[in-house]
Order: sequence, then structure tokens, then C-alpha cells
Amino acid sequence: MSATPPQTSPRRWLPRAIRVLVLAVVFLLLLPYALAPLYRVVDPVSTLMLWRWAKRARVERIVVPIERIAPILGVRREAVVPVVAPPNAPSDQ
Repeated sequence: MSATPPQTSPRRWLPRAIRVLVLAVVFLLLLPYALAPLYRVVDPVSTLMLWRWAKRARVERIVVPIERIAPILGVRREAVVPVVAPPNAPSDQ
């Protein structure tokens, strides 16, 4: 007697494959929202840093406050001017 493996029809595995694919996409879309609150406590890690850690290479990290990187970002919201004028705005020409 030879035991042959049961034949699986596409009707059985196709819905499961679609479900797994949909769940993976939903997980990837929700991942940034899950990580954002964590960044208040822990400094973010870039993918380059993860790659270097995986290769056991040296990683030097210097945390710089956002005010030192771009001082203009510390300005009050009312002082920020729009980059693109609305369509009905008069031109300066």
C-alpha cells in the first residue's frame, strides 16, 4: 500500500492565503500608530542602525533636540506662512 498525500484544491487554501495577506497588510499599516507612543519614551531606531547591529558593526548615536536641527520648527503656528498661495490670492507680479 502506498499512501498518497491528499490533493488540496485551490478552494481550500486560497481563502486562507487571502486572509493571511490581508492581516499582514493591516498589521503593517497599523504598526506606525503602535510605535508612535513608544517614541515618547525611547529614541527611535533607524533601519540602518538595525542593519548595523545585526552585522555586529559599531553604531554611534548622537541624539540632537529638534530645536537644534531646525530652529524654524520651534516657531508658533501663527507665524508660519503658507508656501503655496491659494488660487484666488493676488500675485506679486
